[in-house]
Amino acid sequence: YINHSCEPNCEIFFENGGIWIAALRDIDSGEELSYDYGFDLDDFHKYPCKCGKKKCVGYMVAQEHWKELKKLKILHKPDA
Repeated sequence: YINHSCEPNCEIFFENGGIWIAALRDIDSGEELSYDYGFDLDDFHKYPCKCGKKKCVGYMVAQEHWKELKKLKILHKPDA
């Protein structure tokens, strides 16, 4: 499995009908692989993020939505 992270060490891309995973940096042996799941804002509150990274925004949404999410977090807080 590859988990979500707000500070991922991998990215995924689609090419020739396949899904590819590429490292964004050197990954230490035994280090968990992660990528940004990139969810949109629909039902974002159902997908809390607990990655624990400094830049964690609390939900598994794509970085392009972070600014809008920060406005919405006033109304919706992730479950503990």
